[in-house]
Order: sequence, then structure tokens, then C-alpha cells
Amino acid sequence: MYINGKAATGFVDLHVAFDKAFKGTIAHNSAQAAEIVAIIVALENAESSTDITICTDSDWTMRALLDWMVIWKMREMRTADNQSVAYVRYLQYAWQLAESRRGDTLLFKVKAHRKNHSEITLLNSKVDRLSKQAASLGPEFRWDKVKATIDVLTSADPLIIRTS
Repeated sequence: MYINGKAATGFVDLHVAFDKAFKGTIAHNSAQAAEIVAIIVALENAESSTDITICTDSDWTMRALLDWMVIWKMREMRTADNQSVAYVRYLQYAWQLAESRRGDTLLFKVKAHRKNHSEITLLNSKVDRLSKQAASLGPEFRWDKVKATIDVLTSADPLIIRTS
């Protein structure tokens, strides 16, 4: 999405039980990064002892966290061709938050852009709509600025953050 000629990406973490949304922008113009940040925000805002279910419509994010993360950790966050894993700090932080929880954390894949009127489809459409709105919030809502501690919590290669 572009706002005033500049690429912008928003994220939303919707807590269905409370009808509450946490939203903001991210420095990366990437749907995958936004999906990971939404999961991070869900983990940060959930009681650590409560069981939670997080839904995403991103195949890449699901596979990254459920299939590839264990392998990447054994390879020191490198891919099979020895490249640094994309969004490594976001992924490591999400993993750390999930591991520190006492309650169960379930990650569930929903199909994107469905035409039916099931509850999960309607909720996914709502999150997509809110994410587009969040992209226009501006730099004061940028998650990277709020979460400076991510640099301390992870030990991967430096994350390059562009503000322009």
C-alpha cells in the first residue's frame, strides 16, 4: 500500500473475545513482516498463563514458525543456502515470547479472501481492512520504535530499518 507516494504496511492484532484491536505500522513494506508482528503483538498482549489461539492467513508465516524455525535455529538462523533468514529478529522474538508462555499457544491457518460468510472469514476480512487503515497511522505508531528492546532480546545480524 502507498500513502502519499510512500510504501506503508500496517498490522492488526484483533482480540475477538474483547473486540479490541492493537494496530500500528512497521518499517518493512512486507506482508510477511506484518503478519509476524501481529503475532508478536498478540503474544505480548495475552496473559502468559491463558490458552490462546492466533489465526493468520499467511502460509509463509505459518511454515516459518511451525516448520522451518526449528531447522533455522539449528543452523544459527541461516537458510539451506547459508543466507540469513528473512525477518530473523521478528521470528526469534515471536519464538521467545511463545516459549515463555505457560498457557497453550495455538497457531491456526485461515484461508484468505474467501467469499463465504463464515465467522472466521468475516473476522479475517475485518483484520485485512483494519491493517490497511493501520498503514496510514504514521511513524508515531511504528512498532519498531515502540519495541526497541528487540535488539537486546535477539542476537542475530542487525536488522536494517529504513524510515524513508
